[in-house]
Amino acid sequence: MRNWLPFTSTCDSISICGYSHELNGKECQDASCFWKEKNYSGIIVCDGHGGEKYIRSATGAKLACEVGRSALSDFMAEALRKKSRIFQTKHSIDDNLNRLQRTITMLWREAVIADVKEHPVGDDERFSVLSDAERTSICADSGVKAYGTTFLAGVMSKEFLFILKLGDGNACVVLDNGSVILPDELSDPQLQFNFTTSLCSSDADIRFRNYFMRMDESSRPVAIILSSDGVINCYHSEDAFKSFIKNISDAYVQESVSDAHSELEDALNTLSKKGSGDDLSIAIVRLNGPVEAKEA
Repeated sequence: MRNWLPFTSTCDSISICGYSHELNGKECQDASCFWKEKNYSGIIVCDGHGGEKYIRSATGAKLACEVGRSALSDFMAEALRKKSRIFQTKHSIDDNLNRLQRTITMLWREAVIADVKEHPVGDDERFSVLSDAERTSICADSGVKAYGTTFLAGVMSKEFLFILKLGDGNACVVLDNGSVILPDELSDPQLQFNFTTSLCSSDADIRFRNYFMRMDESSRPVAIILSSDGVINCYHSEDAFKSFIKNISDAYVQESVSDAHSELEDALNTLSKKGSGDDLSIAIVRLNGPVEAKEA
C-alpha cells in the first residue's frame, strides 16, 4: 500500500521579445503562464503567429493562456473530485482529454470574437496595409484568423501528468534519472515546411495531440518543461536541446526560483540574439521532492 506525501512543486514561466522583433520594433507575440493548486500545478505556453495577416496574434496568445488556465482549472477540479476515475482506462483518458481540447478551442474563439466586437479588426492600422487577399482571409471568419496562436499546456499532479499540444512548440518530460523525453505521441507529421496547426483553424479541436503518464511508472517524471518552437530552433541537434532542458530542470532545484528565473531570462535573450531571433518562451513545473513515501 502506497502512502502518498503532499504534492509540492516549483513553477515558473517566462516569455521574452525576440531579438529580431526588438530590432524591428515589433511586440512579443508569445505568452506563458503558470499556477499552483493544492494537488496539482499547471503551465501554458502560446506562440502567436508571425505572418503579416496575424495582426492580433499577441492578443490571441494572451487570451489562449487565460481561457486555457480557466478550462484546465475546471477540468482538474472535476478530475480530483472524481478521484481520477476519468483517467481509469485509455478510452476514458482519450475521451476526457478530447473534451478538454474542444472546451479550450470553444472558449478561445468566444474570447476572440468578444475582443473583435470591442476592437474591430478593420479599425486596426495594421489591417489597412494588408493585401486584399489577406484582408479577405481575416474577414471570412469574423476576424478570428488575425489572432492565430499555438497552444501548449502541461499539468502535473501527484498521481499523473498530461500535456496538450496544438502547433509547433515542444513539450519535454524530465525523468528522475535525469533523462529528457519528447513524447512521440506529441509529434505531428503536419508540422513541416513552416506550417503549424493553430487555434484559429476551423478544425483546431481535432488537431490537438496529447500525452498522458502515470506517476507510478518505472521511470518517474519529475518535471514538465514547455517551450515555443524558437527555442529548439536555436540548437543544432535534439541532444543539445535536451541538455539545455535538463539544465533548466536542475537549476530550479539547486537555486532559488528568482535566481533560476534570472539565469533563464539571460539565456533566452542570448539564444534569441545568437540563434533564431524569435520570441522565446519557457514554462516549467518541477517537483520539489518525492511524491511517494517509501513503504515501511
